[in-house]
Amino acid sequence: MFGWIEWVVMRNMPLAEVDDEITRTGMRYGPITSKLLRKMLFLLQAEVNCQIKEKLPDQIVIVFDGWTEGSDHYIAVHASYIDPISNVAVETLLSIRPLLCDGVLGMTAADHVHHISKTLSLYGKANENIVCLAGDNCSVNQRMAKLLGVPLLGCGSHKFNLAVKSWMADKPTLIKIVARLSILMKKASTLKNTAALRQYTCLEAVTENATRWSSQYMMIARFFQIKSHLEQVESLAPSMLSFVEVRELQASFTHMKKFNEVTLALQKQGITCLNVRDIFDHVLEDYPEFQKHLGVDANIVQDKVFEIATTKIMKGEPLNDIESRAVIRLRKKQNAGLPHSLLEDDNDSPTSAESGEEMVSQINYADTIQQRIKRRKSALGSVYDDYICLDLLVGTSVSCERLFSIAKHILTCVRKSTSPLVFEAILFLKMNRHFWNDVIVGKAMGRTLAPADEF
Repeated sequence: MFGWIEWVVMRNMPLAEVDDEITRTGMRYGPITSKLLRKMLFLLQAEVNCQIKEKLPDQIVIVFDGWTEGSDHYIAVHASYIDPISNVAVETLLSIRPLLCDGVLGMTAADHVHHISKTLSLYGKANENIVCLAGDNCSVNQRMAKLLGVPLLGCGSHKFNLAVKSWMADKPTLIKIVARLSILMKKASTLKNTAALRQYTCLEAVTENATRWSSQYMMIARFFQIKSHLEQVESLAPSMLSFVEVRELQASFTHMKKFNEVTLALQKQGITCLNVRDIFDHVLEDYPEFQKHLGVDANIVQDKVFEIATTKIMKGEPLNDIESRAVIRLRKKQNAGLPHSLLEDDNDSPTSAESGEEMVSQINYADTIQQRIKRRKSALGSVYDDYICLDLLVGTSVSCERLFSIAKHILTCVRKSTSPLVFEAILFLKMNRHFWNDVIVGKAMGRTLAPADEF
């Protein structure tokens, strides 16, 4: 049974595949039916729920985002917490289920809060266990944070995306050139022009989309790669950029390459809000015009005091009374009720100094930022010791985006009719693979699927 479940879950196979005679012949496991496999997926999911329930501490960060596929709008809910055994921050998928189910007919902030509360109840947790929310800086998420009475930690990747879009919007000449380039690349993507271009290169034209600025970067990067080949296609000659436009585009592309490196750095696994704050601070040194989006007191920041306080904790700086109250949920349980003034030492005035000279040679912009961060690291003050490890404060919600990318390999065009419950069970077990093995599967086989195990 374990082998069949692992094969179906980890290889994104349809459940009906276990009924196929050719598949059964080629597998070394005993034959089972898709009906039995479906039941086992639910039983194993319930068992893994219990495993996660035992591990979840009392202080967690909820990381969430939405994804629409067909007629269903799924809400992915992750829990970021400090593992009590390894003492490192981990993110665990709690659920990915349609919002509009179980009588919920709206998509308001209250409906989202109800969804999260119901998910937490499966793991024996309540809204009081939430340290903060982590997600995009949209109005619905801001309202959710207010309803829950917790801070909203805005997604750093989303902030940076908005900052770069604003930077480009302030350059009308660049916008016109990019618009002209977009027309050129769309024409180069037609059947006839693609065939003509293929005579000179195996690379194809890349077009932009309206979601993220990085698509424009990829389009411009591909243009410079195939520029000489595009010029050889006669039908594209009227749409080609002028020499002046190409020179202007090259000047802006130098900055966009740096922005892309920062974007990729923000999408790394396990990046925390402390890492994001460090990256933003160093980006602001080179691009102060990003202040209105990346500054710790920027208008886009929902809870400015909270972010300022966490930054001070990171640097080992003392907090004032207002800041101390803003991060009271981050206090260690034994210190949660003590006034901040009683938790400070006399010698909690850390000094931070930069050591070493600026390195002249640079691998890329993101590496340069990391070098600066390492040089500015110093011993944290005693204020930091009063709080839980801040690594649980994730800097972005890219874990949800990464989850949705994986989900597309399960809900393929030929599997659109998959039940949302089956879909969640497969994706849940796939993302929480480290929580189950053959022993856990054996325990799950002895379970009875009860109504309490269902959402």
